[in-house]
Amino acid sequence: MRILYVVTKSVEINTSASIRNSGIISGLIDLGHTVTLLSTLPDKKSGYYDASLLPQGVKTLYLADGGSQKILDWLKRNSLLKPIKHVVSRYINKTEIYDTQKWIINHVDKVNFEAYDCVISSSDPKSSHLFVYEGTVKKDKKVKKWIQIWGDPFLGDVSISNSQNRSEIYKEEMKLVGAADDIYYVSEATLDAQKRNYPAYAGKMHCISIPYLKERIFPLRDLRSVFPVELCYCGDYPSSYRNIRPLYDAINSLEGVHLTICGASDIRLQETNKVTILPRQSHRRVEEIEEKADILVHLSNSAGTQIPGKIYQYSGTNKPILFILDGDKDASKSIFSQYKRYVFTENDLKSIHFGIKSIIVGEKRQSPVPEFDKKRIVSMIHLG
Repeated sequence: MRILYVVTKSVEINTSASIRNSGIISGLIDLGHTVTLLSTLPDKKSGYYDASLLPQGVKTLYLADGGSQKILDWLKRNSLLKPIKHVVSRYINKTEIYDTQKWIINHVDKVNFEAYDCVISSSDPKSSHLFVYEGTVKKDKKVKKWIQIWGDPFLGDVSISNSQNRSEIYKEEMKLVGAADDIYYVSEATLDAQKRNYPAYAGKMHCISIPYLKERIFPLRDLRSVFPVELCYCGDYPSSYRNIRPLYDAINSLEGVHLTICGASDIRLQETNKVTILPRQSHRRVEEIEEKADILVHLSNSAGTQIPGKIYQYSGTNKPILFILDGDKDASKSIFSQYKRYVFTENDLKSIHFGIKSIIVGEKRQSPVPEFDKKRIVSMIHLG
């Protein structure tokens, strides 16, 4: 099939959504489909730019940014204006329900949607769905099939400010999901919530897991004879929905271990001789950190219905995974315990201590979870 894959933020910019999109596109190509990726031009000067995230064999259609995103990019390039950038960014977040890539809709007339057998829009950003809506429904153009893939839901997105107009978001999400032929969410809890929020469209809502980009098999060390045992947590940790403090305290109070934390946050943790703190890194650098680690740490969200995408990428390895539960613990554990792949702990110091020690003394060999293979995941999407 000829597939147009729309995601308004460049896949080459390292985010969890970019990694998910890259995996799905690669899976589609591996199954024999011809995929054209439509996105904004990648900012090659960005510290998060990583060309390796662009799937091999994909065709690209880049469109220019505009509007508020263009203003923010200009402010970012001028160091003296950085304080103004933060003010402008906060203002936009309070007054605009969509992301700053929204203004790509000014270029919808450059796209012939009818030339494709299937159009897939994938968020985040939410403007990915808006772009297709503006280019098809608003223009009274027919597409053979429109599939939406939602990372975070619109109304239930835990990163949305409480000051934003939730009734407006509800109406906008209703408009978007109503126009799609099929809709896919990446967690069962989100799927259930969306069916309750929009019961008229529940019949076309489905769930797929996030695929890992590739299997990664590493030589493993005998952790009983290693000092220190290296752990890594690679992911953002905003305090509003991800509580990293118990992990940080647990490592600092346990002998023979070292943790590397790599990600963006609104809190500042003090580096110690047992904990290294890094900002968000390129995808390639994250893979290097994970390769050196003996134990991979997954931290669940404390709020919302979403499952952090990092757990799926970890699941493509043979390394032991410490799965720290939080938020809706029962839902997460019921999904992932069936694979007998993870060591689960509560998000408190004693439980994390126990989980780390049980991994160190255990000798169980692990392997990638085949259920999260990209071809297997993508084959579950109803393209026809």
